[in-house]
Amino acid sequence: MLALVLSRLLASRQNPSNEELERALLGWQSFRQTRVDRVLELNRQMDLRRMPKVPRGAAEDEENKEELLDMNVMFDWLFNIDFEKAVDECMKGVNGVARNGV
Repeated sequence: MLALVLSRLLASRQNPSNEELERALLGWQSFRQTRVDRVLELNRQMDLRRMPKVPRGAAEDEENKEELLDMNVMFDWLFNIDFEKAVDECMKGVNGVARNGV
């Protein structure tokens, strides 16, 4: 992913400034941290599903049902990434860098 971000920046500029490189890297870092946070949430969801069932009150059962997310949705963003959209998101802070370096 970082290679895609940098290649788009370099395709649009022969010699990007340090400021442009920094903004591109900050965009990538933010994108990456968001994905790491979502992986941690996915792990939490999987742990909730594997925990043994303990007798609880009806109110706690309802609260737990709301907390469990659809695993198909959780895995979809992880395995079906749209790289063009992801690079666009990383490049938001860099002025004048168009899609596909055009």
